[in-house]
Amino acid sequence: MAIHSFEKLKTSDLGETDVIVCPVCRKATVLRLFTAHDMSAVSFLKKKHDDSVAVCPKCGSVFSVNQNYVTLRQQGTVCTLTESDLSLLFPGNG
Repeated sequence: MAIHSFEKLKTSDLGETDVIVCPVCRKATVLRLFTAHDMSAVSFLKKKHDDSVAVCPKCGSVFSVNQNYVTLRQQGTVCTLTESDLSLLFPGNG
């Protein structure tokens, strides 16, 4: 019988993007970036899963962010977030 245990979900604030036009409300704004770290343990095997999201402060839309962009940003590489790096998870009041 496998023993399942789940640790708490941890979030990290990754700061703000450069100015981008929100794909939902079409307003120029800076999106706030967050990463959710989920450590799930099943028996002796630990598997880490990270999801990164961006939130539009103008309309409240939530987007999944391309992990390559997040990785480059965390490494200190100067990179620009584009609309193609975003996938809509929850439409706000755009």
